[in-house]
Amino acid sequence: MIIWLNATLPLNSYFVDGFQTGDDYNYPMGNRKAPSSNTDDDIYFTHRGKIDIFNLSRKPGANNIEIKHDFILANDVKKSLLPILNSNSFVPLKANNSSVFAYTFTDSKKGVIVIGNLNFAKGANVVVNMPKGFKKGQILPIKISDMPQMKKGKIYLYLGAGEVVVLMIK
Repeated sequence: MIIWLNATLPLNSYFVDGFQTGDDYNYPMGNRKAPSSNTDDDIYFTHRGKIDIFNLSRKPGANNIEIKHDFILANDVKKSLLPILNSNSFVPLKANNSSVFAYTFTDSKKGVIVIGNLNFAKGANVVVNMPKGFKKGQILPIKISDMPQMKKGKIYLYLGAGEVVVLMIK
């Protein structure tokens, strides 16, 4: 979810360790005295499961291929969405479920719609109201598990636990 929020919001994505792609490396020298350091601290301070970016460690990595592919796709998508994201046209959308968030960014030709389920324990059938004046267009799925239905200014879909859906509307 974090990867896709970074890709669909106008902010700088900042990744310094492998956590976002499933890396759970436990740095063995964490919180021990360092024989040498490139900082003014002689202790290898680390957060559990995080790579120490200031002292000697290893390259971030992970073996979760699905998250890795999502990470690569989301960052490519962000590049293509920049004109829309920078248009200052953020509109929160109302959903029929309090555990679901939705928003859109649009310009005169296309828009991106993001819908996410904050309930990580169970899925939900969701109805999202589109803003007034929104015209039905061609839906281009960017990240979905099932194609949503659009009827009378509403989007109908099922979201799995913790699932995020990203749609482009032309």
